[in-house]
Amino acid sequence: MNLGDSKISQLILNIKDKIKVNGIILIPKKTYQYIVGGRNGMETLIKGLNLRIEVPPHGINDIIIATRT
Repeated sequence: MNLGDSKISQLILNIKDKIKVNGIILIPKKTYQYIVGGRNGMETLIKGLNLRIEVPPHGINDIIIATRT
């Protein structure tokens, strides 16, 4: 599903308000691969929304884990 950068960014913005404090967001590669900059672009967006990027468990490389603090 290729929603484009603006639509994916808008989805993340809408979801952010619904996440409880210490809630977890899992962003798979199939989502962030469509953002300009790929993983780095998604991580920049997450940091801009004041979410915290967590280290994924050993052996899991194709997912971004973020939490709301």
